[in-house]
Amino acid sequence: MAAEQNAGQIVLSRRDLLVRARGAAVVAGKVAIAGTAIEAIAACIFTLPTSEPTIKPTLTPEPTLTSTPEVTPSPIISPVPTESPRTELRLRPGEVVQHGDLSKPDIFFTVDDGWKKDKVIKILDLVKKYGVKITIFAVGDNVRAFPEIWKRAYEEGHSMQNHSMTHPENIDKMSEDEIHQQITDQLAAVREAIGNPDYVQHSFRPPYGVGAPPWYSLSPRLEKVCKDLGLAITTWTALSPGWDNKHTSSQVEKALGKYVDNGSILVLHDESKNDADITALEDLIRKAQGEGLKAQTLDVLFT
Repeated sequence: MAAEQNAGQIVLSRRDLLVRARGAAVVAGKVAIAGTAIEAIAACIFTLPTSEPTIKPTLTPEPTLTSTPEVTPSPIISPVPTESPRTELRLRPGEVVQHGDLSKPDIFFTVDDGWKKDKVIKILDLVKKYGVKITIFAVGDNVRAFPEIWKRAYEEGHSMQNHSMTHPENIDKMSEDEIHQQITDQLAAVREAIGNPDYVQHSFRPPYGVGAPPWYSLSPRLEKVCKDLGLAITTWTALSPGWDNKHTSSQVEKALGKYVDNGSILVLHDESKNDADITALEDLIRKAQGEGLKAQTLDVLFT
């Protein structure tokens, strides 16, 4: 009996174990299924699909106000107005030139017209004595009248520029063709006189101070012709009053002496009866050399 009870207990125990094992398996299966479901849900939640990316709406950000930092401006090099140093930028055809580079110790003595042969010879002898070079704006008719003088000037290193053929009073009122003729005839006369058919001019000085201070009258026609011919309109920093034959050399020297400075373009004439301009020129050369200035031709501004 005891043995049967024990056997029954053993049988029951085996059944119980079997039932419990089956129950555990069911529970474990449910847990496994549940775990798999949770993993799947998590994968859906936390894994971004690769085939169809999520498009998020674009939001326009509000502008951010920032303080502008202080900027130290760089020095500005202006494109050479007519009243500023120009050597580095070079002069352009059609521009009005009143002085050279104000930062360099160069001075430019210029002589106009060439009416009197003996006066021109005196000027050439004077500048040769002091070893300086000048720029001559001779009238074409005078160049043809005594070409040997201009050939000498050219051979001694002076610059021969353009002052028209006949020195007309109204060149700013002439037509373009007439202005062109005045300038090109003078150039032809210079080339013939100096024996250089390829000589190139860079400056035209209109007669009677057209375009010069304090008048500054300059017709668009004159400006256009000069530009077309490659010529700057070269006036002056200061003009000698000696051309009227009423001023003494001391008055001329006083008038121009205050302009003996870097870049100045000074104008003198050869026709004064009392040689006021020629005498004053010597005083001005001495003054310039005493102040360490070098007398140059205007060519240095264009080459």
